[in-house]
This record gives sequence, C-alpha cells and structure tokens, in this order.
Amino acid sequence: MIAPARFALVLFSMLAAACTGTVTDHPPGHTDPDAGARDAGRTVPDAGPSAEPDSGTGPIDETPDAGPVVTQPMPVTELPPLPTLTNLDVRVTADSVAVRFDAVEGAKDYRIYPLPTQDGGILVGADGRVTIPSAVYRCAGQREDLYVIPDRPGVNDNAAGGTTTVNGSVQGFTRAEADATLGHVYRTPGTGRIPVYVLGNAPVADGNAPPGGCGRPTFEASRVKTYTTDSAARAQALAGHARDLGVGFYAPASASSATRPVYGKKVNGDALVWSQGTEASNRGSAPTLFQVLTAPAADTVPLKRVHVEPYCANPHDELAVGTVAYLTARNQGDQPLAAVRWSGVTADTVLVVEALDQGCPFQGVLSPKHQAAHTDTGIDYPEFSTLAELAAKTATGEVFVNGQYASSNQPRAVARSFVKVTPGDAATWDFKDDFNSPMQPFTDLSDGTFLNYHFKSPTYDLYTTGNATYVVGNTLNEAWFLFGDWAADVGGIIRLAPLQKATLAANSYLHVTAEMDFLATGRRYTQLVISDRDAPAQKTMDQGKTLVIQPKDMGGVMNIEACDHRFWQVNDQCPLLPQYPTSFQPAVPVASELVGLDRLVKVDVYVSTQRLYLLLDDQPYSCTTLPAVGDDGHSYTAPNAGPVTVSFGAVMYHSGADFSPAGAQLDASAPSYRFTREKLMTLSQRHFDNFAFRSTVAAPANWNEELYPCVSHF
Repeated sequence: MIAPARFALVLFSMLAAACTGTVTDHPPGHTDPDAGARDAGRTVPDAGPSAEPDSGTGPIDETPDAGPVVTQPMPVTELPPLPTLTNLDVRVTADSVAVRFDAVEGAKDYRIYPLPTQDGGILVGADGRVTIPSAVYRCAGQREDLYVIPDRPGVNDNAAGGTTTVNGSVQGFTRAEADATLGHVYRTPGTGRIPVYVLGNAPVADGNAPPGGCGRPTFEASRVKTYTTDSAARAQALAGHARDLGVGFYAPASASSATRPVYGKKVNGDALVWSQGTEASNRGSAPTLFQVLTAPAADTVPLKRVHVEPYCANPHDELAVGTVAYLTARNQGDQPLAAVRWSGVTADTVLVVEALDQGCPFQGVLSPKHQAAHTDTGIDYPEFSTLAELAAKTATGEVFVNGQYASSNQPRAVARSFVKVTPGDAATWDFKDDFNSPMQPFTDLSDGTFLNYHFKSPTYDLYTTGNATYVVGNTLNEAWFLFGDWAADVGGIIRLAPLQKATLAANSYLHVTAEMDFLATGRRYTQLVISDRDAPAQKTMDQGKTLVIQPKDMGGVMNIEACDHRFWQVNDQCPLLPQYPTSFQPAVPVASELVGLDRLVKVDVYVSTQRLYLLLDDQPYSCTTLPAVGDDGHSYTAPNAGPVTVSFGAVMYHSGADFSPAGAQLDASAPSYRFTREKLMTLSQRHFDNFAFRSTVAAPANWNEELYPCVSHF
C-alpha cells in the first residue's frame, strides 16, 4: 500500500481560529473577441500570473506518512483559548493537509487557516468573534449527499439511500425517541475504560450487481457492525473480511451501580442492540456487548442507536457516539462536514482548525479568473470573482472559501485546535504538478467546430466540448475548473492532459495519483482517463483503447469503464469492468463518506496491461485482472502497451435536469445537495491537486488478495 507524504506533525493541546496574509491577484482572463454571443462566457486560459502568490514548487511524495504526533503547549497567539476539538486525524499528501475530527455539537460549520504571525493581526470582539484582516479561510460547508427517510420503513425513494427508524416498530417492539439513548460513554481512553472495537461486516455479494449495486453500502452506517471489547473476536471478524473501523468509543471497564449492560443479537436476521428495560424483557436473553454509564459524567457523550434499513442491504442497529453522529446516521444528506483542507504548504506551518456557531457566508463564485455575469442561451451565469476581488468587497478583506450560508453571517469560533506540519522531501516522478505555480500560457488551437475548443501550453493540452462557459487556472494552490454545459442541456466535458506521456507495460505498472473532489450525481463528476490516443483523447477514442475511472452517481462509487474503439459520453457510457468478487463484498472505503465541495480524495491507480489496482486515500478499493469481461458480456483489454496519455477532468450533462433520480427534480426542501442546487445548478466547480505519474513501478506493496481479490468477471 502507498503511505502518505512525509510530514512532521504536531497537534497542539489548545484550539484557535483564522487565516493569514494579504492575497494578491492577477488581471482577469481575456474573452475571445471572435467568439460571438454564444461564447460570451468562454474565458481563454490566461497567460498571466496566478491568482495565488507564487509559493514555489512544493513536493509531491508518494509516501504521505503523517509522521510523529505529539502534544505541545498552545502556541503564542492573540487568539483566545477555547475548548478543543477531539480525535483530530491529520493527513498530509504532498503539499496539502486534510484534517478530520469529531463533530462538535451545535457547530454549523468548520474552517481552517494558517496561524497569523504578525502582532496586532488578530482582532477579538467583545462577543469573542475573531477578525483577521485580509485572511483567507477554507470552510467545510455541507456534505452534499443522498439522504435517508426517517421513521417511514418500507418507503422507497430513488433520491434516498434507505430508511431509518427511531420512533416505530423494530422487529416486534415499538421504540420511541427516548429509547435512542442507550447510556453514556467516553471518546478518549483513560483509567477504568476499555476500548469498544467497531468492525464493518462484509456482506455476501450479489454477483449480478455492478459496483454500487445491491450489497454495497451507501453510507458507512449502511454496513452491519460488530461491536466488541474482545480482541480475539475482533481478529476473527477481520479474518472474515470485515472492515476495521478502529475504536468507536471507550466504555466502563466493569459493571457497577453507575452502569448498565448493552446487549446485542440477531432478531429475524436484523442485528439489534438494546439496553435494560421493556425492550430487554421483550427480546429475551442476549450476550452483553459492553457496559455504559447510566448518567452523564465528565468527558462523556451519549451513546445513541438508530435502526438503519438500507436499500438492498441488511437492516441493523447503528450506534452513534454523540448527538451529531446520531443525527447524521438518522438523516444523512446535508450535514455540516467535520473535515477541512489546506493546500500549498511548503514550509513549517501552524494551521488553525475551528468549529463555528454559524455557517461561513457565501460571498460569490470563486474562480481563478474574473468573468462578468451574463446570459447564454437562456441560462443566467453569475459573476466569477477572484480571491482579491472577493476580499475587496468586504470591509475586513476576509474571504470565506466554500461559504455556503447567508452572506450576512459572521461566524464565531466555539472550539479551536492547532496543527503544525512540516513538508518532507519530494519523491521522484516522471511528471508532477502541485499547482503552486501559475499555469503557463495557452495557445488557442480551436478548429471552429461549435462548442469544441482546444488549447496547448508548453506543459498541458486543454480540451473542452459542449460548454457555454468555462475557466481553468490556479486557485488556492490547486487546479480549479468552472464550466457550464451549453443551454444546461448537453454533455459538457473538460480535460487537462500533460503533453508528457506515460508508459503502459505488461510486467510493470504505471502509477497515476491525483487528489480530486467526489461530489457526484449521474450527470456530474470528476474523472481520470488513460488512453493510447494522443491528447485530446476524447476526439479520437474511436481509434484506440481508453480506461475511464470516475466517482459516479448520487452516493457514488468509483467505477472503471473500458472504451474499445468507441467514444464516451455521459449519456453513452462505456462498459463497466468488474471490481469485486461474487463470494463477498470487500470492506472497502465508502465513497459517499468522502464527499464535499471543498474536500479532495487521493486517488491512486496502478495499471499494467494485465491488472488495475485502485486505492482511495491510500486504502485498497478494487483490483481488476485484464482482460476482463464487462457488464455487457464482452471481454476488454487495457490500452495498448507503450506510450499513453493521462488526463484529468470533469463532466456535466444536461445540468438543468440534474438531481432528478426519481424522475423529477428533488423538492426544494429536500435535505440533499442543497447548496449545489441553489448556487451551482448549471455550473460545475471542480478542484484537483498533486497530480503526478510514474511509469515502470512495482504493484502496490502489501496488497492482500485474500481481503481484496483481483477479479476478471462480474
């Protein structure tokens, strides 16, 4: 397996809030004067400087290991002390830092920014609100995903991932809201506490289902769980292909007058969990799983229960640690995302992570280049603003990247932590781009074909088709694409390919890595494309072989498609290749848990002419043996050995009809994809970072084919 980048890590014991520095910008990109009215929104890639200060070329390391983690005193800062976030999980990939943590009850949003170093650069109001003039904050926003339907078992909705029950009948016993709290447990270890291990059971696969079909979990809560304090039972579950979800919480080590037992067993096939009382009498004898406190105590949180009934998977009780996790398991869909990201770390940096009492304000559509608001073919496109332009519109110069709430919001931190990261040495790649430096000038090679545009720089080939408006460039030390399909009614594609080619071989692997966002429906998603055709591969796919790797559909999964001498379109997909065995479903990461508009997932592809390994955030996802039989019953091989073009990009098709999985658009009140539906319905805003490839490498180390088999048939 690939480890992450080598950064030294320090977690500080107290928390904080705000970002640093003055943001400089560049002149807006120019609009092609010959494009005419139909192309009023087409911005040619800019030859000028980046929207970001040039911070140099940061390392891209194929072994992103977080390194040692130690606690230290709170750094010297004017930020006032606040309660700390708990269970921070810091992940470094090259120059980017992703931080996950326990959700804070009552928090509406989260943000991250570098700790200001200048004296007097932090202003603290009487209400505790912190202002940092000219700061840039990256906010978490909402997790935009499928929802579930509470307390209506048996209701089927294609826009949902299943149903949940808190108030209602569960296998012969009527539960009420008060029954949801089983007791109280600890998030952290301590004297008199024992860990409760959580394992996601691996269901038997449905051999007729493609990836994402019956048996695949829509959410992590869709998996049936094993909860145990017994290390031997944990080992046995892992041997049975369960997914190791680590320590879920800490329980009292022994029974006392302050505790009560929690029981668990299967009832008519449902894995159920309950505590003492009427339900215990109704269910009869059952094994004791662990003890819980009967009342709150210092450092405890409530342990709650939700009965989950996923579509095409086994009903079960899901345990949730704390109220926020409980509400997420019960409702899914749009929830404050307890994960933030910062990119462009090229020196020792202290980052501040905060929970907020209000959502970050929406200040406008952020773009690498300016574009005026305009109307094209009946579609109103908003103004695209650079960081500097957004800063100039505010009294303090503060910019809230990925703000998704009312523009009048002034969020105040309610919890705060510090993370110190130090970048390590760069690995050796055939090609790498951390997007810390401006993209080089592009030359327009368009042939005049309607809605087909082609550009080249000294480094990249850029191709876009079907788009009425588009912008490509550097923002926040990442590559950002903004585009809208013509009339919100066609297939829009935008792809960027290095002119340098990779090499595909039979006895070694091509390793392609990239960070990309996973927000997906059946009509909009990101892609990696590997083809034996020259760039732009989309134009000549019918003359060769191409692999398309993409997170697709609401609650999407990564899938792999093989295009053999044929074109690809969102409404004309190439055949799917198999990724999982028919005997069981490997306990791989759930893609829907990685979704966020400003959250990127590290994707690693190792491909030869004989196999394709896929990893998400350095965890095994699937392995396909080539040739493989696709879902159409035909056999497919990899692209031909030799030079191949590697592209990354995104697609959007008939955006005006998106978010309509049940045959009609989601109701305006539906708790799912709301920000995108309200602000970006006919636009796609995509982020990529740390793109690199290297040819003639070994297969991913320590791949366990017992747990993650390589397959060639559905």
